[in-house]
Amino acid sequence: MMNFSIIWIALFVLALALVLMGFLMFLLFQKRRNIRYEIRKKSYKDKLKPVVQQVVLSGEEGHPRLIENEQIVYEVLAELLEELTATLKDPFVKMRVNSFAQWTMKDYYTRMLHHRRFSLRMNALYQIEDFNVQSFQELLWQRYKNKTYKNIAEHYQLVRTLSALGSKELIYDLLGTHQPYPKFLYKEVLRRLPKIDTERFIDECDSLPLSFQQAVVEWIGETRDYSRIPFLEDRLESDSIELRISLLKVLETFGYVSRHDAVLALATSDYFQERMMVARIAKVTEKERYKSVLVGLLSDSNWFVRQAAGGALTVYQDGDMILAHVYETSEDPYARDMAHQWLESEGALWKS
Repeated sequence: MMNFSIIWIALFVLALALVLMGFLMFLLFQKRRNIRYEIRKKSYKDKLKPVVQQVVLSGEEGHPRLIENEQIVYEVLAELLEELTATLKDPFVKMRVNSFAQWTMKDYYTRMLHHRRFSLRMNALYQIEDFNVQSFQELLWQRYKNKTYKNIAEHYQLVRTLSALGSKELIYDLLGTHQPYPKFLYKEVLRRLPKIDTERFIDECDSLPLSFQQAVVEWIGETRDYSRIPFLEDRLESDSIELRISLLKVLETFGYVSRHDAVLALATSDYFQERMMVARIAKVTEKERYKSVLVGLLSDSNWFVRQAAGGALTVYQDGDMILAHVYETSEDPYARDMAHQWLESEGALWKS
């Protein structure tokens, strides 16, 4: 019985060794194949680089016979075009890159968009966006409209690519009623669209889904468009706490407010995040009218609000005196403790 068990163990070890050996041989084969593939790519790159540079940099015609209908060639062309767009910022060069991609890559991208492999479909979408291949607008819109994409990641990339191509159909769809997208996707749409199209979303902001409204507000903050401050302030009375927080954060980044009453009205909000943002806006605007509000917020029930109020007072010219007065006279232990902390951190602890 013992010998029989030993034989089975030996056979198992042998089988495991054979499996491991087969796996190692497979890895070695893959490595050699990858090395050969990279050697071929380099060879094609050396041959095609002068052609691509001739077309893109000088605007001369290339040699179509060098563009072979093989995937490795298209991969090389895409890499060369990406390198050129990354290093050269000239708009005329970019136009010729787009034209070259349209001329050489259209059939390849069409095949890749219908490929069963997710990664190849996504790469095609990325490159159509990067090279602004306008001829794909209709095909991509049909894929979007008919929901022929395979998963949510591909769906979202379709939205990004159509935005980069300036698809009017997509703009009308986003302005209409549909299942809301996440805020991050709306922001990526706004970053890609021409300014004339983003104006429509600003004009119709109040009718958009909440996540889209937040995206519009935060995108305005990214663009640093100070002319939009009245637009932001007008929406501080929104029923949505999420939108109001986004508005306050953008106003803080601008460091400027024209309607201070609209901001101060939120100092008594039921939400600590808004009370905290009032203090943070007071810190960047340094308006006298905020000082009494900040003193009141030193007694807030939330530590983050008290912390923000104390920090805001330190930027005022007489802020240390105000904090010292609070520390000396306030009956509220929260206010006294926070005033003490900020005076100590500022090296201006009041000594009686």
